[in-house]
Amino acid sequence: QPQDSPILTVETGSAVTWAPVLIQEGGCAVWMPQGTVRQENKVVETSLGDVSFEVISSNSRIGKFVVAFSESIAGTETMEPTEILERVQDRISGMQTGFGLTGERNLTVDSYPAKEFSLRNDEETISFRLLWANDRLYVLAVSQPSDLVAVETVVAFFNSFQLL
Repeated sequence: QPQDSPILTVETGSAVTWAPVLIQEGGCAVWMPQGTVRQENKVVETSLGDVSFEVISSNSRIGKFVVAFSESIAGTETMEPTEILERVQDRISGMQTGFGLTGERNLTVDSYPAKEFSLRNDEETISFRLLWANDRLYVLAVSQPSDLVAVETVVAFFNSFQLL
């Protein structure tokens, strides 16, 4: 929910300035830590063919925060959402060489199926939340140094995501 003040404090030992990001073409909104923002289109090869994603990222002093959404994905009409999320997790995990899975869980976000998992190596931990809604895949990710992971920050970012 938009707040009166653009400051969202997360218990990480210091206040971080967060800003709301409205993504009309993706039908979503999220709060991101202020930093260097980048927007790009990325095409990912999948077992269902090439899938185009719009990616918005913010590099801040506490990590890299990413929100991405896909176009409608052909061939998923007859698939169970949990199968789609499993395949996406497998694809992401396969792309991150040298990382190990440190945790995963299935959940529901606003009645939509979702999946969270984390990948880690000696230098970096990447936390993901995947959400399947309205024939689109939404991907939230936070990359932080492995020795400075702030779980509260990841949870605040993930929980700030809303479909419009």
